[in-house]
Amino acid sequence: MLAIGAALFVGGGFGSSDAYTVDGVENACDLVDPSPLNRWEDQRKTIEHTETPAKGDRGGSLRCLIRNQNFYDVAELSVLVSLSSRAEEGYRTWKNLAQIGTEVVEISGLGQQAYFTSDSDGCHHSADGSCLEYTIGVLDSVLNLQITLLVEVGDGRAINDSEVADVARVYAERMMASLRK
Repeated sequence: MLAIGAALFVGGGFGSSDAYTVDGVENACDLVDPSPLNRWEDQRKTIEHTETPAKGDRGGSLRCLIRNQNFYDVAELSVLVSLSSRAEEGYRTWKNLAQIGTEVVEISGLGQQAYFTSDSDGCHHSADGSCLEYTIGVLDSVLNLQITLLVEVGDGRAINDSEVADVARVYAERMMASLRK
């Protein structure tokens, strides 16, 4: 399952008193340390980013995709950020979409609301390995954040689910800190 996303924009007033901003971000991937992906695969294959600055009633959006891959082994990070005065609507939409085919689990201590999903059925390769796609969604003030970490390993290797969850959570915390005013 390749994690490809698009930032969600919802209209509404957006002001300078909001807690987060994308102002000054020229490359969303510069906000992300890709080195944790090297635990599973260290050969960088793809880095893609999109930045949409705040304009009018929109607070802006960011997208970063980093993919390390060497045949069966894949470590991919997808970061989606949307800032909007109607962020709660966007969060609910992302959460509802996440519920299609996987269980959504509420988590605490991350923003105003947060959830995670975990799916091990989305492997690209049917090698003697394993895969895990772990997504965290966060709503905090005007911030709607989604972090997806896809890990695939071949050659009979196993994936430590807790390690993937911990790495995804750290990415979410750091992204929130980077965008906080």
